[in-house]
Amino acid sequence: MGRGEKAAFGPDRAAPSPPSFSTYYEPFLGGGAVLFHLQPARAVVNDINAELINVYEVIRSDCPGLLADLKKTPQRGRVFL
Repeated sequence: MGRGEKAAFGPDRAAPSPPSFSTYYEPFLGGGAVLFHLQPARAVVNDINAELINVYEVIRSDCPGLLADLKKTPQRGRVFL
């Protein structure tokens, strides 16, 4: 599977996984398609991109603070496209 191809599983096709597991381990998190599809109760994730992991950690630890900071960001047209 190449870079970013796990998203191809999408909601229509489940990612290969055992019928049950106690902890989900994801060594290549990326966009988190499989993680968010499975929605495990417990997960350990990693990625080579430290900034990406930082974003996930901020979302997990202080989502309201992140949203408040994002609302302060000046919007100029289609900034994020």
